[in-house]
Amino acid sequence: MSQDAFDSMIRDLVNFMVYMGEPAQLKRMALGPWVLGYIAFFTLIMFFLKKEVWRDVEKVGKSN
Repeated sequence: MSQDAFDSMIRDLVNFMVYMGEPAQLKRMALGPWVLGYIAFFTLIMFFLKKEVWRDVEKVGKSN
């Protein structure tokens, strides 16, 4: 077997073993950006909600 054929066979074998080790990896990697986008969107909403709530709390604290 030539060196190129051996390298190709080993590369194919390693790729197959990686896939068999975690077949759901492709689905998980495709879902990752959507999850991060949801977390960023939710964080932004919570930030503005916090500002709105604490605006009222600071007004009450200053009036005393």
